[in-house]
Amino acid sequence: MVSRGGMDDARGRPVALLTFNDEVAAGAQELRLSLFRLLVRDVKPVFPLTLRDVEAFLLRPAAFPTAR
Repeated sequence: MVSRGGMDDARGRPVALLTFNDEVAAGAQELRLSLFRLLVRDVKPVFPLTLRDVEAFLLRPAAFPTAR
């Protein structure tokens, strides 16, 4: 599964694009999207941060990705 989402600060300013690309089991899952701490230090976002526009794609061998 591939998923991605944008991270905005409290002012609505884009901070980062977070991604996840790994196999997951069937059923409800928790995915960890990592944010590089030096990026946070350099960008100096206003907290709290908000995850927005999350997309996920199911990847199948020899098939077109399907949006979930």
